[in-house]
Amino acid sequence: MHTVRQDEHGWTHIDWTLDNVTPDMIDWHWSHMDKDYNLWHPAQHKDFSWVVPPTADRFLGAIHSAPQTRADGSFKIPKLRYDDIAGLKDVCKPLIVYDHVVVVSCVTLGDEDVPNDGPAQSYRIHQWQASDNGVVGVSSAISWRGEGKDAELKSGRLWSLHAAEEIENFANFLPDLYNMWKRVTDPRFNFTHCLRVEKTGGGFRYVNL
Repeated sequence: MHTVRQDEHGWTHIDWTLDNVTPDMIDWHWSHMDKDYNLWHPAQHKDFSWVVPPTADRFLGAIHSAPQTRADGSFKIPKLRYDDIAGLKDVCKPLIVYDHVVVVSCVTLGDEDVPNDGPAQSYRIHQWQASDNGVVGVSSAISWRGEGKDAELKSGRLWSLHAAEEIENFANFLPDLYNMWKRVTDPRFNFTHCLRVEKTGGGFRYVNL
């Protein structure tokens, strides 16, 4: 179940709940999108690749290329980087209300897809925590492109059609896939990064990254 809202900045937020999915499963997903990207949105997700893969020892700074179509027929190949919540812009900090968070930043790559450390063009912030029956969460689309509020509202509505279907698809595949991969104990192939956060004096930090 989900609802969509837009705020005074023109940013778009999806409030969602999922039954029979745990925070650990969603944590695992972000490190193993190569295993489930097409399941996550079978109709609109295309090829997937890691530009900088996560490893058992590293999550932050990983970058993936995520080709996808949208409801209007457009085709995009965003390059998305996992950023540290400790560096989250101040204006975004009040958005954090749940205890697991991934900050996904749209970035520009250099020549031959060489990663850079440049600023994010936009954020996708996904957050979640345990509920009585599964998880409750919020996914947000935030842009710094300066295209104006009307353009942000329009872009956010289009994004929400795609993202809401992604979120609801978690319940269709993630519990089974996560439990299947528990059989693989070699940390070269199967590992989990805990994306739980806690408040600090000036914002938030990851507890175990």
